[in-house]
Amino acid sequence: MLHKKNIHTTHSMQTIDNPQPFPISNTNMLFFDMFYKNNKIYMIMPIYNTPALPEHITLTVNNKVLRMTESHVKDSNEPILIYMYEYISPQNSVVEVNVKLINEMKKTYTLRHIYTQPQTCITNKQGNKFLALTTLFKNDYYLFPLFYNYYKEQGVDHFYMYYNGVITPGIKTVFDKPDVTLVQWNFQYWNPRGVKYPHHAQMGQMHHALYKYGKDIYDYMIFCDLDEYLHIPKNKCIETIADIANIANKANIANIAPNSEEYTDNTIRKFITNNPNIDIFGFCNFWSNTIDGNMPSTPHLPKRFLSVVEPVKYLERSKNIYKVSSINTIGIHQVGYNFYSTMKHIIDLKMYHFYKWSSKGRVIEKCTNIVEV
Repeated sequence: MLHKKNIHTTHSMQTIDNPQPFPISNTNMLFFDMFYKNNKIYMIMPIYNTPALPEHITLTVNNKVLRMTESHVKDSNEPILIYMYEYISPQNSVVEVNVKLINEMKKTYTLRHIYTQPQTCITNKQGNKFLALTTLFKNDYYLFPLFYNYYKEQGVDHFYMYYNGVITPGIKTVFDKPDVTLVQWNFQYWNPRGVKYPHHAQMGQMHHALYKYGKDIYDYMIFCDLDEYLHIPKNKCIETIADIANIANKANIANIAPNSEEYTDNTIRKFITNNPNIDIFGFCNFWSNTIDGNMPSTPHLPKRFLSVVEPVKYLERSKNIYKVSSINTIGIHQVGYNFYSTMKHIIDLKMYHFYKWSSKGRVIEKCTNIVEV
């Protein structure tokens, strides 16, 4: 079967992406999507019980068998499998890739070569290609206008929004913005009982975003849900007067006051820029709610709201911003128990999780502390 794919279709100024899966049954996939980027063909693959063996998969282009040059296997809780095959061709060229399994199942995919120049964007004065955000969503899509406004103010350049279903005209309208890519990620969210690993769609979405849209395009990527608000307090960017003096000396700037706006900017973008050596920015979950218990009437986060005093400890319900060049696989709430401690990290940041916005029946005790941001 020949799969032809228009990698990006447009609705108005909107960008919509549709993956090309390889189904092997009504519920199981060999891969969620295959794409061709920077002379490598990627397969983003689930693991149900055991990883698919590379020797059971043959990729050919023009009758040439491709060589797998790199793989990343996370065969544990929240699993994922990434296989990469080298094939060199000109930028924007179109190739037909034949995929054949050991059981003789086979499909053909038409892929356009996405070529990006790897770049370090932290010093990019134009401010582009620095910070992207991605999430998987479905019934909570109505939260996006508020979410979008908040994270634009925080310095996000582009949003990669994965809809866990079939995109409707109504969904297109909500996400119709030039800096939003809408992806139809129509895969079952959970695996059925009897499968070793329960997680399915979200692990594919996160790694698809990381490898297709993150690496070699952006320096950093935020992974969080539509009711989660990562926050940097004003005094978090520069902690002490001594820090201000050190930066002032380096920049040959004199007479900078401790409360200078240059060093109290509390956006996520500014905080990342001030910490270029950090690989993981970890945000601990603070359950939160509006004072009246309702969604805000305007698409802007309230300046005052309620929260618990103590967060959920990091690694549980936490969310993260990653330097994409530093990671190969991640989990929903952390990069992995055995890996985050070996990377440079800040993991005491705050995430305000407005639990009633998408789960109206949820009850959290002691969510009574007034927060002002």
